[in-house]
Amino acid sequence: MTGLARHVFAVDHNDLDLCPAEIDAGGEWTSHAASSQFAARSRTATGAWHRVARGTVPGVPSDPPSRSDAVVLFGATGDLAKKKLFPSLYLLTRSGRLDGVPVIGVAKSDWDDRAIRQHARDDIAAVIKNPDEAVLDKFCRELTLITGDYSDHATFEALATKLSSLGRTRPLDYLAIPPSLFGPVVESLSKVGLAEPGSRVVVEKPFGRDLRSAQELNEILHRAFTEDQIFRID
Repeated sequence: MTGLARHVFAVDHNDLDLCPAEIDAGGEWTSHAASSQFAARSRTATGAWHRVARGTVPGVPSDPPSRSDAVVLFGATGDLAKKKLFPSLYLLTRSGRLDGVPVIGVAKSDWDDRAIRQHARDDIAAVIKNPDEAVLDKFCRELTLITGDYSDHATFEALATKLSSLGRTRPLDYLAIPPSLFGPVVESLSKVGLAEPGSRVVVEKPFGRDLRSAQELNEILHRAFTEDQIFRID
């Protein structure tokens, strides 16, 4: 581990959902839920995190949501996936928190499943000292890749088909892609039925260039997802 906090998908076993979080330099989990309306924790005046009971905060569902049953990583061949997301997903696999959860990469690339698995291994080994080979094998068995252009409807049809073949209906879509693609990708997810209740979307920073563009992006998100399905990182 380095001194830099790492983005991860933290599974809160009381809430049974996958949500953005971080691991600090000491390896401790800290909440990084960008949508405060869906967070299971909140900051005190001193900046410390404490648990908030569901049903006691406006906008927080009183009943636990169903856990995401797949991770869809848009931008799987990019720098963020290489430096932070693959190492973080490895750590979750090592802790048993990704058991039974397939990871599906989506990217415009000439890679195949074998190539992305090898790249993921290399990326993890570059960040995690002496990774466990058995854990790497376990993670890579669940890792596959959908290739195609984000502007091509066929890419999203292929993703929907893949999820259906795995029997998955509650994907967590992580958008590790340029901000200019957020809107088109979200709209395409909706068109192929991948924004239904139970699905979630994580939008990486920056969330818009200014207030107006952020508001426009918010409108696009809300045309496809409800607020409790959206996580913003900024």
